[in-house]
Amino acid sequence: MPLMLAYMSSSGKMYNFNFKTHEYNSGTFWQLDLSSVGGPEQPIFRSISALIQHYKSLVIDRGDGKSEIFPVD
Repeated sequence: MPLMLAYMSSSGKMYNFNFKTHEYNSGTFWQLDLSSVGGPEQPIFRSISALIQHYKSLVIDRGDGKSEIFPVD
């Protein structure tokens, strides 16, 4: 079973995002795949822990008094 991230938007809609892995000589890097919602290319991280820390501190201001972590809705 693939590792996925579940996300509920501010409107209550559920999303599931896949992870991409990138293999380099220096190791495996991780990236969240938002292509299912037409989202932009996301940053690449050296570990899942670093990826999680990034998204825990990220907020997108929708301009309508609501905020999102991912560009959905």
